[in-house]
Amino acid sequence: YKYKESHNRIGNQESAKSHDITIDAKYSKSAKKNTSVRMSFSWVNLAYSGQNNTPVQFAMTDGLLNGQNFLWTLNIDRSISKNIQLNIGYEGRKIGSAQVVHVGRAQVRAVF
Repeated sequence: YKYKESHNRIGNQESAKSHDITIDAKYSKSAKKNTSVRMSFSWVNLAYSGQNNTPVQFAMTDGLLNGQNFLWTLNIDRSISKNIQLNIGYEGRKIGSAQVVHVGRAQVRAVF
């Protein structure tokens, strides 16, 4: 759990308060093909007052919006062979009243 309070005393007197609850989990299997799975889920309740769509708002709110914000990730790392590694990542977020955003990544890496 993290509580954060920010105040801008210069300019428009913006302020932000947030409550952040995050749950993380990790599973690792060390065998012939090493596998690691990491998951994270965050709920952030944010109250921001001040001018919207400014660099100050973005910095004070970490890019989140007023109300409830949900962020989640899933990362899978696996050794396919002695020299080849596979990384798969997924991130999702539901920020304020905006629609859900999904981002996926995949990477194959050769290690010499």
